[in-house]
Amino acid sequence: FGLWLGKEAEKRGKFVIYHVAGDVRYGYLSPKYKGILRLLAKAIGNYLHKKSFGLGNNGVFLCTGSKLLNFYKSTGKRAIYFIDSLISSENLKMPKIELNYPVKMLYVGRILEEKGVFFLLDAIEEIRDEYNVELNIVGFGRDENKLKEKIQDKRYIRFHGFIGNNSDLHNIYSENNIFVLPSLSFYEGFPRVIVEAWANGLFVISSRVGGIEGLGKDRQNLMFFKAGDKADFIENVRLIIENGELRNKLAKGVREVQEVITFEYSVSIIKNIINEI
Repeated sequence: FGLWLGKEAEKRGKFVIYHVAGDVRYGYLSPKYKGILRLLAKAIGNYLHKKSFGLGNNGVFLCTGSKLLNFYKSTGKRAIYFIDSLISSENLKMPKIELNYPVKMLYVGRILEEKGVFFLLDAIEEIRDEYNVELNIVGFGRDENKLKEKIQDKRYIRFHGFIGNNSDLHNIYSENNIFVLPSLSFYEGFPRVIVEAWANGLFVISSRVGGIEGLGKDRQNLMFFKAGDKADFIENVRLIIENGELRNKLAKGVREVQEVITFEYSVSIIKNIINEI
């Protein structure tokens, strides 16, 4: 519907701002698609992706993620990197370079296998052989009951359930040291939870998926690991815990990226486009 609406608006001489939040070509990788439905979802995703390149002759694409940005720029369209943030610059917090013990790790997101939640549980088991760590999990989803069963005897893992985007959620961010995004979903745009973690001064460890690269820079403002690679993930945890020099470097990178992840910065991009029109 969005493609049709944009096309009709441009036909009528309207300037259109398109917000492209994720790569529709990889939607078929979701576990909800199986067999013939997966093949159909892949075909439709590729079709919609190609059709979108016919738009934007009288408009601009706001792209959440570097891959999407490069795609649209490569077709000669006007494209701008855009994070739709709701975080006020007044609420930014300085990174905490010194770690508390136990080291507290945080996951915020949907409780789905493709988001890497169960991968994370297995990895935490191994990490605890070396380090005193705890894991906090915030979110909801179809695999919530499976999660509860797996952690019922594990006192070092706490499931908070769903918490809205309010002071309670930001307090949980502030109480933790390391934020983890273990997603196995290659169709991610730029997850808002990474922005929230940066805003609250957390160190971030993320799988290298979707459009996180670009704004996310490995060993500068976050740590990347290969999606699904437990050894790679554990090595990143080890580096953050043991390497104070690396933590200092990451903290500096977080402070720099905080300048472009605020609500005010997002609004300024829209204002500039409107002023040009």
